[in-house]
Amino acid sequence: MKKWPSIIYLNLLLSLASCGGVKFGPAPVNTPMPEVFTNKAVYPAGVAGYTFESLVGVVLHTKKNNDPTPVGIIRPAAHIVEVVPITDPNNYYRSRIQKGAEAQGGYLAFAASFSLDQMAEIELNDIARSGIEWTGTNFNDVLTQATAWVASHPKADTSITRLWIKDAVLTKRIYTDFTKIQANASGQAGPVVGVKSGVYNNSENLIKSVILSFVAYDIDKMVANAATIESISGDSDEKIKFARSQMVIEGTLKADGKILQKTK
Repeated sequence: MKKWPSIIYLNLLLSLASCGGVKFGPAPVNTPMPEVFTNKAVYPAGVAGYTFESLVGVVLHTKKNNDPTPVGIIRPAAHIVEVVPITDPNNYYRSRIQKGAEAQGGYLAFAASFSLDQMAEIELNDIARSGIEWTGTNFNDVLTQATAWVASHPKADTSITRLWIKDAVLTKRIYTDFTKIQANASGQAGPVVGVKSGVYNNSENLIKSVILSFVAYDIDKMVANAATIESISGDSDEKIKFARSQMVIEGTLKADGKILQKTK
């Protein structure tokens, strides 16, 4: 029996498929995110104008329907500001997103406003980090300063959350909308994908941006549990993980010239 060249065979299959319309089995959506993305607070607004490393150690005042504002700064005496490139493959995420994905954290919070058949694709790539290392006496130094700061800045409004930023991460973000089409996808231009809720075509509404995320802690929770924290042995991040924030920080970051260093 004569064998056809593979390229001819492939072209024949594609031709037959286009004649009868393309049928799709469901493709995966809402792929689970690596842990490095699910345990951080997210600031999705524009980050131009200020060096992101200057946010490390800042106490950020946040309140619903209000812009976030720096109100203090706490850093260990030995802290040296550095920016470190990120090359870890775990700091990358790409997935098609539908409603329900918001349960994974702040990066996907936008999915909460989706209709049941709406879909997008998101790509996240952490590119640089600046932060405070828990080495030497750094942890105790931060806790001591935080205790003194909270004592001198009492919080009367319980709707306010004051976050202390340990690390700041710069993330590239690519967002693409998909439009739902009929199940027969022949004749469609651009990438077409089938998922459980139907067949979708890339609408080419592509948005590229740079966003920030923070390893951030509720400073008031930290201080309220300072005695317990000091009695726990082991990893410093584990000691205060109960105070860690995964919130979405909305609004425009208001600068305080005494706290944030503006770029030239």
